[in-house]
Amino acid sequence: MTRTVAMRVAILRQPERARELCAALEDVGIETAVHPITRTVFLEPDDPDEWRTLVESAEWVVFTSVNAVHSLIGGVGGGAWLGDSLRARKTAVLGQSSLTALGEMDVAPALAEVKGTSDDLAAGLLQALAPRSRVLYPCAGRTIGTIEDLLHAAGHDLCKLTCYTTEAIPTSDRLPIDWAGMDAAVVAAPSAVEALDLEPNLPGSMVFAAIGPTTARSLRDRGFRVLGEASTPDTAAIVKLLTDQCRTVRPGS
Repeated sequence: MTRTVAMRVAILRQPERARELCAALEDVGIETAVHPITRTVFLEPDDPDEWRTLVESAEWVVFTSVNAVHSLIGGVGGGAWLGDSLRARKTAVLGQSSLTALGEMDVAPALAEVKGTSDDLAAGLLQALAPRSRVLYPCAGRTIGTIEDLLHAAGHDLCKLTCYTTEAIPTSDRLPIDWAGMDAAVVAAPSAVEALDLEPNLPGSMVFAAIGPTTARSLRDRGFRVLGEASTPDTAAIVKLLTDQCRTVRPGS
């Protein structure tokens, strides 16, 4: 493939979540450097039966993160039980990674939003749910989004299960980021936006490509410059955002 652009971009997420994006960006001439600035901490209940009861009492289970799938598997004592239980009720899922994780348990979601955003999944749920449905939402402790608010407003009985959290990695525990050598950075979650406050050498002129509307809002609320927002959270949309904006970042390139 012809190398059409020249940029240097920091990908601020874990290597296993960045591999596909890095390969696609390198194919179009965009150099990447992976710098995770947050890490996931999986939580476990004092009694696994507590989480099992929550799953079994729900009519729908909604997953917006693959981390929620993995954490729930650990919290209930394994994927075999969880797979059996999820197949007995309806599930909704956001993102290809979450869909793949459920597929490994032979769970076919009733509603899947692979390329859309949490707003799109919420809209689909409002159409699919029966009145006053019991919904379990396994998620991070500080999840920000529209699903919880919209389902509550529509009169559904939503139970938010905090099964993992995301924390900033101290700068002393990771390699420094060569911000001076970067043209832009890709940010995937509001927790990563908060972690940017720990960056001692982050220039005020740095621009960020946001994955999803919630991340874009978090960047703007904290005064960061937003290069643009990927229309969907898939790799192709992020690559298009960066290639379309290349001249904005590096005029004359």
